[in-house]
Amino acid sequence: MDTSLSRLRTICESVSSLVTDFRDAGYELYLVGGVVRDVLLDEAEIQDIDLTTDARPDQIREVIAPIAESIWAQGERFGTLGAKIGGIDVEITTYRNETYSADSRKPEVSFGDTITEDLKRRDFTINAMAFDCIQGVIVDPFHGAQDLSDRVLRTPGDPETSFSDDPLRVLRAGRFAARLNLGFDSKLVEAARTQSDRISVVSAERITVELDKLLAADHLEVGFGFLGSAAFFETYLTWLADSAVRDLFLSDAASSTDVDLRRTLLFRRSPDSKLEMEKLKYSRSSINHVASTVRAVSDLQSDDDVKYVLRKLIHKQTAEVVSGAVQCKAIDGDSEILNIYEDLVATESAQLELPLSGDEIMKRLGLETGPAVGSSLEKVAELMYRTGPITSEDAWKLLEQ
Repeated sequence: MDTSLSRLRTICESVSSLVTDFRDAGYELYLVGGVVRDVLLDEAEIQDIDLTTDARPDQIREVIAPIAESIWAQGERFGTLGAKIGGIDVEITTYRNETYSADSRKPEVSFGDTITEDLKRRDFTINAMAFDCIQGVIVDPFHGAQDLSDRVLRTPGDPETSFSDDPLRVLRAGRFAARLNLGFDSKLVEAARTQSDRISVVSAERITVELDKLLAADHLEVGFGFLGSAAFFETYLTWLADSAVRDLFLSDAASSTDVDLRRTLLFRRSPDSKLEMEKLKYSRSSINHVASTVRAVSDLQSDDDVKYVLRKLIHKQTAEVVSGAVQCKAIDGDSEILNIYEDLVATESAQLELPLSGDEIMKRLGLETGPAVGSSLEKVAELMYRTGPITSEDAWKLLEQ
């Protein structure tokens, strides 16, 4: 604990002018949320500095204006101002209270007066800890440090109310448990199951953000097992409601920590990867990448010579798609394909370009623009796929025979 306190003090000292000015103005200032959790976990790298205070937004602005290199205020109406101070990005938020309506996960926000009421609104006890930058002590009213030590996930208040207020917390529970290898309080599991129908009020975009974070976690089996118990897959990723399919995906995903590959492995088990990703509002580039990789895996499962298929894919697809397809095929049990692919990349891939252009073919063979030119190019490409890199002499010999 002494080491953690020292690290938390050091983080506060990195924005010491901010701490001093809030103290001198008579306001409280706390490090809050993930930064406290991650320091207690002895995480090597701290990503964000999030602070909370009893100062209202206009008072925050008044304090930081003289010392900030820049200020951003997109979240000001919710009580949050961002600033760069001493070259460090921070976000400072007024204590908040939140109330929710039954048909939305977007809260009505009002400002609070105490750190305890601010922490109580947070999702899990491990995220409901704060460090008083002025007094130099940890504030932990809901025993998050003990829950970290016990490796258990709980909510600060009633879990059924917590999940009803913000059903995205069901997916966040799976994500945090998978990242930190946590168990679950029994009341939390039951509440997640009871409130499972509420997940439909969450936007697809928010589901996607949390899902990609979950896919980066080290203990996917913990997170996906919880989501199965919570009936999450009745609404999203419905093919994983079948525990056998879910187990196949988890077995596949254990072979790699790469998020892009894991996303492909996840959606290749779906009835239609493109349609399912569109439902979740993934970016067009992500959808195309997964769909192209899934098609490439299918091509590699054909009866054609594997070198022929790989040369064709290398020529027509991006390196990321081909590499992903090869890894999927290897995960399916074809370990030899990795050696074949690596050999082709090392010896041939830089030369897998057609040695003739359409203009050259039209000029030499006296053709007009049209299907005949495309057919000629396809013949040359087929020769290259079958034999490897070819010269222009090889290509002309084929076309003029």
